[in-house]
Amino acid sequence: MKLNISKIFLLCLLSYFYNPYEIIGQAKHLNPVNNYISYANESTHGMLIAHRILEGFNQKVNAYVDLQSNQFNFYGNKDLPKDLFEDPDSWFYDISPNTWYKIIQNTNWESPYKEQLDEIANDLNSICQRVNQIRFTMEDYMLNNDLTIIENQVEIFSQLENCASLYDRYYEVNDRLHILIKLIDTDESNMSTSKINYTRIQSSLKASLEKIRYGFDNELEDEIKILAAENKTLQKKDVSRGELRDMKTAIIEAETILDNYKNNTAIPDKYALYGPAYYYYNVELIAVMNQYGKAFVENANKMLLAEDPNQILLLEEPHYFKVILPKKDIPLEQSKNIITKLPSKLAEREIEISQTKIQVKDKKLLLEIFDHRQEDGDIISLNFNGKWILKQKKLRKLPLKLVVELNDTGENYLILHAENLGEIPPNTIAVRYYLDGDRKIVVLNSDLNQSEMIRINRILE
Repeated sequence: MKLNISKIFLLCLLSYFYNPYEIIGQAKHLNPVNNYISYANESTHGMLIAHRILEGFNQKVNAYVDLQSNQFNFYGNKDLPKDLFEDPDSWFYDISPNTWYKIIQNTNWESPYKEQLDEIANDLNSICQRVNQIRFTMEDYMLNNDLTIIENQVEIFSQLENCASLYDRYYEVNDRLHILIKLIDTDESNMSTSKINYTRIQSSLKASLEKIRYGFDNELEDEIKILAAENKTLQKKDVSRGELRDMKTAIIEAETILDNYKNNTAIPDKYALYGPAYYYYNVELIAVMNQYGKAFVENANKMLLAEDPNQILLLEEPHYFKVILPKKDIPLEQSKNIITKLPSKLAEREIEISQTKIQVKDKKLLLEIFDHRQEDGDIISLNFNGKWILKQKKLRKLPLKLVVELNDTGENYLILHAENLGEIPPNTIAVRYYLDGDRKIVVLNSDLNQSEMIRINRILE
């Protein structure tokens, strides 16, 4: 295949940081759990490439409204494979996400966690295929419609917001995998000293990313202390392997990045519209952790495989996508969804309004949903502002993370709709959220005759 200049630039940019996993003997890992981890990590790399394309679309439509348009990338769909997750020419992966997915589907093994792992893999695959397809849908629309017309601008921004929701969903599914891996590690193995050290660093990097994303800046000092302490442990290890030296460098850089973020160090002008949190999350800190950067997780995984090929590997973290909307007032569809009256029925059931209210400050709200008190087989659906954001989901004690975006004006509400009664009626969920860095929990109940609603108020300062 003949590559044009844009393709060559892209390949050089990505391959500069790219050191594929050492696959021992064959693609399939000795521990089947690692097949799922490798699938998720490679899918995260594919989502990064799509992320760059979507940022470019956002910049392009902004130029037709009233915002500056900065060129972040020098490549587009024409420079990339038709399926970012298939990659038949091996541009980006040693083993593609789709190949790992096939390995998962063709591996038979007995485990109490297989059903949950398969569900996670299927969810990741569905999101990846949707993101891959929408990049062409958006490009076709932009090529075939006049973007000086407001209605066409609105359509593009609506599609971009849909992409942001897909990335939020991917983040949530990847987080479910992270939680499940921790549970499997606890249940099935005695972790080595190295694994404990690497896992603590990974968890601290993950926590730092989450705190930056959701504005818990006052808690970052705790993560800096953890990274510094774990880095001292790394310093005592043999430095004969390059992976270990690179891991030490990555942690030192992470500490510097967190200090810069806390001290409001200036960010590049082209990211000014996105803000410091987006820049430090998506450009700086995640590059310490992931493969297209300092590759802490990849190097740690190489060390773990060399130590014991049966050890469970570490998981990378996905980027998140943020849409930059115009300052100019255009009739975006979300402005039509002002809720002035709360529903009294949903799916033929009466709705009881909880006396408790959720109070938040940010437009985006992170919700953690889990079975209250005892895991008893509850299956639920959740309705947020008239849309089903969760359908027929079996609850567990492990929290399910969802991100919802609140209306600027009018009401916001969340309704618990019971799909069964579980072993211990009624169907009960705990909803955990954060206000000024403090954890808050509310409990909702529902049966087959009545659903419970909780109102969500945004505090506008």
